[in-house]
Amino acid sequence: MEHPLLHAVLYDWPFAGLLLGLLALALLFARPSPAGVAYSARFRDPAWLLWLVVPVYLLHQFEEHGVDALGRRYQFLTEICATLGHRTLDGCPADPWFIFLVNVPLIWVAAPVASSLGPRRVMAGAFMLSVPLVNAVAHVASTLRSGAYNPGVVTSVLLFAPTCAWVFTQLLRQRLLPRRRMVAVVAVGVLLHAVLMGSLRLVEHGVIGHSALYAIQVVNAAMPVVAGVLVGSGREEGRV
Repeated sequence: MEHPLLHAVLYDWPFAGLLLGLLALALLFARPSPAGVAYSARFRDPAWLLWLVVPVYLLHQFEEHGVDALGRRYQFLTEICATLGHRTLDGCPADPWFIFLVNVPLIWVAAPVASSLGPRRVMAGAFMLSVPLVNAVAHVASTLRSGAYNPGVVTSVLLFAPTCAWVFTQLLRQRLLPRRRMVAVVAVGVLLHAVLMGSLRLVEHGVIGHSALYAIQVVNAAMPVVAGVLVGSGREEGRV
């Protein structure tokens, strides 16, 4: 039997994420503008916009892994197991540790790092933005294919779609993100999700064990930041 504290960490982290996301949104919108700068200017400020991705994703995680729009707790694990062909959680390679290690290192650690690098390494923020972009496409495609709601699709449509569209528009318009690099941005998001799903398949076929599965998710979380630092920024100086 799991220790109560461990059980709380594995199953209740989305509730902490919801609080963090709401607090981060409040701080972002309440931050005073510099003297002589209009409040509305922040909505075109790439540094501010790249930070906006973090609380938006935290709110999405609550619908996806906390309580979904149908009032179900921790339903996404059941959904991903069904995607892998498992009608129940028995024998499914995904488990609460997998869900935790996919989400927390990526959004609670790597995403803030990417956002903080944004003014100097814009591509790190752009690559991190590819995660909600591809995630939203996956959620919407699943709903269109099945005709049924899946945990996370509401915030994908209401939060991810407009946020990604606006932030990418500003990065492109301000020439911080060259259009030719959009292919690389999307590719990073696709690759991250492919590693996630591919590692589950490897466990299912006995190629790797769960320890390797967990380690892969932690390394995978660093991919957008590492790729962004290696690729560099759009402008010569790479400053917003």
